[in-house]
Amino acid sequence: PLYQALATEKELVEYIVENIDEGILVLNSQLKVISSNSALARMSGGEYEMAAINGRPISALFPYLGLEDVCKSVLATGDSFEQTPLSSGTLIFKLIPLKDAKDKVHNIIVVVKSRMK
Repeated sequence: PLYQALATEKELVEYIVENIDEGILVLNSQLKVISSNSALARMSGGEYEMAAINGRPISALFPYLGLEDVCKSVLATGDSFEQTPLSSGTLIFKLIPLKDAKDKVHNIIVVVKSRMK
């Protein structure tokens, strides 16, 4: 029963992540993508396939936005950050730290929202 409940909850979370309009990335402490959703691939206009996104550094995906320094700050401080890049103007990035029980940041969730609808 517990295993089935966990499996059902996992399926629900995966369904939500895959069907949300926002792009979602999870970065490790080396700022490499360990997980992403299909919305991010759609937002790239076909430039990136999901398989090509995972494993890449955030600086390679958005080299013109300077997100690497912001991510390093989130890792160091544990504070969330929301950025509206001036260079593109159409994407909004929100960085959310994932902390362990000792309040240490191990991963960052990056939510990418397009202002274009």
